[in-house]
Amino acid sequence: MAPFLQASASVMNLSALFAAMITVESAGNDAAIGDQKRARGALQIHACVVHDVNRIAGTRFTHRDAHRRDVALWMATTYLGHYGNPQRLGHAPTAEDYARIWVGGPTGPKRASTLRYWKRVERQLRKQSGGQQIALR
Repeated sequence: MAPFLQASASVMNLSALFAAMITVESAGNDAAIGDQKRARGALQIHACVVHDVNRIAGTRFTHRDAHRRDVALWMATTYLGHYGNPQRLGHAPTAEDYARIWVGGPTGPKRASTLRYWKRVERQLRKQSGGQQIALR
């Protein structure tokens, strides 16, 4: 069973965040291979994330498993639940925290280089919601 992300994050909002990230990462292409052939699947998962998830959850996924949408979402949920928690962040995680961790690793929210990615995800979230703000707190 996948660990829960922030308990106050609604399933609908988390689904919206993942949908926006998938659009930004691969335009929804589960067969996508990018980042100089280092990232796979709709969420463009790197091998180091797969290894981290296997360590965290005791699973035995391979990098090729990232092409399966259900597995990719499970890995993302596990990874973000592990690194995007209030104890590590010092506050309740936001959609921005999750997106920046996804693109920049555990310290993503502190790295200026992840802001551009977050802006792209945020723009997609707004587009998906018809311009309404989607809160993940």
